[in-house]
Amino acid sequence: MRVTIKDIAQATGYSTATVSLVLNNKPFRIPQQTRRKILTTAKRLGYIKQQTERALKNVHSTTLGVIVPSINYPYNNRIVEGIENECHDNGWSMILMITNNDHNWQLGNIKTLKQRNVDGVIVINHFDDLSDKIVKLLIQLDIPYLVIGGPSDLPGNQVSVDNFYGGYLVGKHLLELGHRNIICLTGDMKLENTKQRLAGFKYAFKELNVACEPTVVCGRYSHREIDKNFSEIDLRNCTALFIFNGLMAFATYSYLRQLGYQIPADFSIVGYDDLQSGYLAPLTTVSQRERELGHRAANILIRQTMTGTHLAEKITLKPKLIFRQSTRRI
Repeated sequence: MRVTIKDIAQATGYSTATVSLVLNNKPFRIPQQTRRKILTTAKRLGYIKQQTERALKNVHSTTLGVIVPSINYPYNNRIVEGIENECHDNGWSMILMITNNDHNWQLGNIKTLKQRNVDGVIVINHFDDLSDKIVKLLIQLDIPYLVIGGPSDLPGNQVSVDNFYGGYLVGKHLLELGHRNIICLTGDMKLENTKQRLAGFKYAFKELNVACEPTVVCGRYSHREIDKNFSEIDLRNCTALFIFNGLMAFATYSYLRQLGYQIPADFSIVGYDDLQSGYLAPLTTVSQRERELGHRAANILIRQTMTGTHLAEKITLKPKLIFRQSTRRI
């Protein structure tokens, strides 16, 4: 005799609705202890073995695909943690695909996830010039999607951080400490997040009626080129530096210490991305709330999939300035 959901409900003491949700891996907040008991009973009674292949194919996959440029950068890792935690809390699974910063890999991974019949795709985007291609392919393949970061005018779901406000927080902080001769070591100036951080930083000068301008040195968001960057920087009149990402900020801190400078006695430093959490270097920095980015992104796609809606939700988080011991008043 075929084992039914009703049989499992009677054997476990749970309702048929609860048993059905667990056996079909639906994303409801059912305690893990309950899930384990139902699945163990189903296996013992032979329920899984007696299901037809066709029935198994009709079970919703409840899986999100996540495409990340690299796992070598803590910013990405924290976002993925947020996504994974949200998936776990809702009974979903996650497929992680790494592109190693290769554009062709990124597009190819989207096609692979389509073949695996995922319910949605989250793209952690670092490349403004690739965003349009990504979105066009996702729309063409009819995959629910969400982009984390990227230009603000992208169609579809998007979660991002207000880079203008982040730059403004740094500018206001340094100016209120009395600094005027400030150097900004940026990332690639073609990227929208770089432009916004610098624009926000300069806006603080305008708001506080400070007539001078910061010195801008263009970097590449790489900690491996700090020596080269500082060969182009005149530090003689500088009192503070704003470094546009976390690894660059830590590399700058280490480089200046190796040269015999004291931080913040000789230079105040503010970074971006709270990557070292204060134990590698006590850097004042901007937190982009990476885990919350991941949590919000997964929540949007899971909710839309469960309700059968494809919306274009836009969420912009406000970054936070984390105060540590790398800045001082002059």
